[in-house]
Amino acid sequence: MTDGPSKNRQSLSREVVTEAIDRNRHKTWNEYAETFEFTIHDDAVVRVASSEGDGEQLVTVSGGTAVACTCYSHREAVGRDDCRHMRAVDAHPRL
Repeated sequence: MTDGPSKNRQSLSREVVTEAIDRNRHKTWNEYAETFEFTIHDDAVVRVASSEGDGEQLVTVSGGTAVACTCYSHREAVGRDDCRHMRAVDAHPRL
């Protein structure tokens, strides 16, 4: 038996809460630019790194829009097909 939730469970809980807040705030490009750093990984993939310590995610782009992400929120989304990393890539003025 352990005391309190595991570190992995705490991380997933934070991810779910962070995603819910972001989804309901309708952030602008300037707000995303303060939180994320974008690096072109290859022709169809953008690496999105968070300054909030959430690590890096890979966002796949097709037809000029984000279509997939490696984050927990995108993989486990129910009734949604985006996440904050995908919305940030879509908001980027040059991606």
